Amino acid sequence: MRRENEEDYSGMVKNISGALAAGLIAALLQCVGIQLLGHFGVTSFHGISLTPKLTMAWLYPRLVWGSIWGLLFAFPLFKDQPFWRGILFSMGPTLMVFLKFVPGMGKSVLGFTFGSLAPELVLLLNIGWGIIAAFWYRESQR
Repeated sequence: MRRENEEDYSGMVKNISGALAAGLIAALLQCVGIQLLGHFGVTSFHGISLTPKLTMAWLYPRLVWGSIWGLLFAFPLFKDQPFWRGILFSMGPTLMVFLKFVPGMGKSVLGFTFGSLAPELVLLLNIGWGIIAAFWYRESQR
């Protein structure tokens, strides 16, 4: 009986740590991605005024939130379909950005004040986060 409890605990730790790591790694890649888009002028070319600087003050909260949202991957929903799972789970952080963070910065609800394509950029970056996290999580559980 004791061995079963140890295996259950070990599996739970692996599940949660894999989900946190998946969210963190995906958030780091997402941050580097938006930084590169800004650096190479892709965002400004499309009229989006998002060109963050890759500083610890900017990076840290995004990594923490990415890890927290990564906990969604600990749930067994769409476990055999990481692509769709990533897209589905990316909707949580996307809605949080649109409904909480952007208005908290004094901007419009969907962030159109950053540019007319800003909502699409946020959506695509978060979908990228979700897909990367889903595949990372799947590999961490093997």
